[in-house]
Parts: sequence; C-alpha cells; structure tokens
Amino acid sequence: MKPNIQQKAKILVVEDDLDLTSLIKDVFNDVGYEVITVAEVEDIVKLVKEVQPNVVLMDYLLPQSNGGELCRQIKQNEQLQSIPVIISSGLSSEQVAVADYGGDSFLSKPFELEELVRLIEKALRGHKISIH
Repeated sequence: MKPNIQQKAKILVVEDDLDLTSLIKDVFNDVGYEVITVAEVEDIVKLVKEVQPNVVLMDYLLPQSNGGELCRQIKQNEQLQSIPVIISSGLSSEQVAVADYGGDSFLSKPFELEELVRLIEKALRGHKISIH
C-alpha cells in the first residue's frame, strides 16, 4: 500500500475510538504519512492552524461535539477551507449530510483500510470524493 504522493503528507485524525486511531496511525505511518490523532477537540480552527494537515479525517459522533459542525468551522475559515475533510460514521450517508457541513467525503464505518488509503490519496490530489 505505497502512497502515490511523493511528499510526506500530514493527516489529522479526530476520532474517539482509540483502537481505531491506533490502527489508522500504524497503517499511515507505515506508508509514509505523518499522523496526528486527537480524541476530542475544543477549538478545531486553532488545532488545524497549529497542525497544518493536508487532510482531516473526522468521526461524526464525538463525545462532546459533532464532527459535522467541526467540519463546518474548518470550511468557513478562509485560511483552512481548502483542506479536504473526510467525515466517517457508523450512521448512514443519508443520516450524515456531509455536503451540508462542507465536507469533502463521507466514509461509512466499518471500512476497509485500503479504502481509507485510497480516499486519503484522492483527497491529497485535490479530488472531490464521493460517498463510500
């Protein structure tokens, strides 16, 4: 699963499932990405400005916030709006209106890691991504 992206890309993962974040971190570190994970965030705009990720992977249902609303905050910030945001959830794509939040993609849980790698690579190439 070698990435086609030449430079080392940075992925911000906002996910409260620690087993899943550990797995994602291992997979993407193995293929050459830098992965920063957080289980919860109070100020997503501040965090994204500090981390400067190339792509954000965000859980929709977080303990104290809504991943959709956090996505909206990123997309409403002029400095950050070009960063692709992939929202993942065990809810269906009909229940999570990703486009309403400005998200670039929806990934249904559970997902195959190869599928996630492909989505991240597409996002890094600047492609708008479909619902998976």
